[in-house]
Amino acid sequence: MKKELTRIKFISFILVLLVVVNMLTFVSSATDYSQSLFTSICNMDSSFLENVNQTPNSSRTTELETIDGKDAELVEFFYESIPCGYTIVVEDEIVEYSNGVSPYYNYINDGYTSFSYNYYNYSINDDEHTIVFTFDGSIVFDSTAVQERGTIPGVSPQLQNSGNCVACALSNIMWYWRSHGFPLIHSSFVKVMANISPLFYGNYANNSVPSVATTYLQNRSSTYHCNSTVYWSPSKSRVTTEIDAGFPCMLGYAAGSPYSSTVGHMTMCYGYYYSGSTLFVQLADGHSSSMVTRQWNSTYNDCVIKVRPNKDPYPITGLEPVS
Repeated sequence: MKKELTRIKFISFILVLLVVVNMLTFVSSATDYSQSLFTSICNMDSSFLENVNQTPNSSRTTELETIDGKDAELVEFFYESIPCGYTIVVEDEIVEYSNGVSPYYNYINDGYTSFSYNYYNYSINDDEHTIVFTFDGSIVFDSTAVQERGTIPGVSPQLQNSGNCVACALSNIMWYWRSHGFPLIHSSFVKVMANISPLFYGNYANNSVPSVATTYLQNRSSTYHCNSTVYWSPSKSRVTTEIDAGFPCMLGYAAGSPYSSTVGHMTMCYGYYYSGSTLFVQLADGHSSSMVTRQWNSTYNDCVIKVRPNKDPYPITGLEPVS
């Protein structure tokens, strides 16, 4: 009887050991994959490790669905169980990465299992509905929810310092897109602005922005393009339309605004909210490294510039052009 019990215990031990070995093998494999992705991002972006602040020691992979049916996945990086960065891979190409928390993080933790990715737009599939993220902690059914989006995540406002405000606002937009699908944009904000400013040839006119934006992106990669338009005397919807679509835009302030009584100022707008019928805009204004919130004023909010980078399918990832 004792021999039989010993035999059963031994078999049970072997079975448990096999399960543990299988688990360890899976974890190791997942870690190797996520580590290779992390290394690839660091090779493309020398500032990524500094922004993440710690080398991740764990990861989580979640399958995504794309509108064009490609294989895609989200890989989130963690340090001591705290999220420190993420990347999105579509058919083995890194199309987006950023430090901090992924847009999907809270919803994965809430138990949702089916997620969509539409190249910089994020949503959840729930039975017959699509749940569009609003980024204020709520979720709303169907595509109309995007109108409630509010603030575009992953923005790191950069300073104008001694530079020009128009060049700084455009550079802030390009700097945002570098970690959201356009890795061939320069690897530091200083380099971005240093390469954008000369393209104005000393004439920092708002109307020059579309050609400068296009030229800068083309200089970085022949696969990069830009859809950009200047709107003078804009309505509120010019701003909210861009933010709802997931694109930061440029928002101008004429002389007499809170920025100056004598000269105009240009900012990057990346969020908004309504208090009743009053619109408030959320800005990277070049003077603060944090979000600045101001009330919309049609008297001095005199210009909105749409800046929508786009790219050809299947760009070659990780090839840095000559500076």
